Amino acid sequence: MFDLGPEKIMMVLAAVCIFLGPKEIPTVARKIGIVTRQLRTWQDTLRAEVNSVLVLDPEPPAASMDEPPAVPTEPVPELGDSFL
Repeated sequence: MFDLGPEKIMMVLAAVCIFLGPKEIPTVARKIGIVTRQLRTWQDTLRAEVNSVLVLDPEPPAASMDEPPAVPTEPVPELGDSFL
């Protein structure tokens, strides 16, 4: 995606040192770490919620052998009856 070689990374680090100064670099690095950790937490939470919604039950729950099969309570329509 990005073509970052060692030369470009060194140039970016040198520019950061010049603009921020040696006293501000640890503070900025800490803040970047906190934001990155928070984003990963949000990402993991979102991923878990989406997975819990999208997971399909591959097998229906097994019926117990002690229970008789369910019998429909409504009469089954005959071929000539109207369904409307």
